[in-house]
Amino acid sequence: MKRKFIINPHSGGVTKNYIQDLENYFRDKIKEFNYVLTKSREDTILSTRQALREGVEQVVAVGGDGTINAVVNGFFEKGKLLRPESSLVISKAGTGSDYYKCIDPQKKVDWREIVTQHQVYPVDIGLIKYQESSYESQYFINISSMGITSEVAKKRNEMTWLPSFLQYLLPACLSVLSYKAQKVSLTFDHGEMEEEAFAIFVGKGTYSGKGMRWGGEVTLSDGLLDLTILREAKAHDIPRMFYKLYFGRGMKGDKLATKLTTSHVQIKTTSPLLLEMDGELYGATDLEISVVPKSIFVCFPCQ
Repeated sequence: MKRKFIINPHSGGVTKNYIQDLENYFRDKIKEFNYVLTKSREDTILSTRQALREGVEQVVAVGGDGTINAVVNGFFEKGKLLRPESSLVISKAGTGSDYYKCIDPQKKVDWREIVTQHQVYPVDIGLIKYQESSYESQYFINISSMGITSEVAKKRNEMTWLPSFLQYLLPACLSVLSYKAQKVSLTFDHGEMEEEAFAIFVGKGTYSGKGMRWGGEVTLSDGLLDLTILREAKAHDIPRMFYKLYFGRGMKGDKLATKLTTSHVQIKTTSPLLLEMDGELYGATDLEISVVPKSIFVCFPCQ
């Protein structure tokens, strides 16, 4: 099989020693380690496209959820898959690695084993189209969000010196105490609504922010998106909310959240809200998000 490792050396945990260990592992196991070190999100997208043009059958994305997002966008060019038959291996190499939790929910395997021993299934992804023409359409595979999450992402980027388990939790706590809800209008499959929203989450995966459960009401390939509208939390709501996100069933049934499933959602706001997708900041509302069913082949552990 012709494969290529797309490695983000700036991702949390992907050190020189980590890359060397990867090379030693795969040269011992499969006698080769064809890889590229990327310099930026755009470079990751372009490197993925180049690999697919060269006939690569399996792309291995080594990095966090942002790296996975860039690689997924590299599978496409001008709205079309470059090589539909190629598959994607998702590593557990970043600070969060939240989508990987959907790949191996029981934590049974070393992700490196999936490269050579796997079952391949098609999964859905999300497509984001912006009303503002200066933004290009983007794809996401895990969760896209807006509102307080953009503030969390910005704070997290300023706090990389923290231990990894605090790099999401502390920025989230600080943002909850200062962020104000914004008026949003949403149109989805079976209706529309207006809400003072603290945050909006649109997901195919289940987790974001290093294990916070925002999704879980859809599967990876059912043609639906999991939509969560979070209302403003007060100080006394914070302990319960974080407990449910990290240790419970998420926000389903909570008074602070409205949850539904849909194949698309159009989001309009009175003031632009930055968009976060798979941990990366890109673009702002107004926008429409729709599902692209079973569009990319992903490698899963053997049963």
